[in-house]
Amino acid sequence: MSNLISIGVEQGMQNFRIDTHAMNKRMQGLIKSAGFHYCGIVNQGDEVQERLGYELNL
Repeated sequence: MSNLISIGVEQGMQNFRIDTHAMNKRMQGLIKSAGFHYCGIVNQGDEVQERLGYELNL
């Protein structure tokens, strides 16, 4: 994941967002270890599935 963030920074990006399913504990751990902070629940249109949203501001 850090490689993707590095590429984004090289292209001038300073804000990164990611979401994952609430049951995907492994991904949540990876996201948090990369420095992302929990922001809230993300709804995907008319679908019932809610996702947990995370954000990283550099």
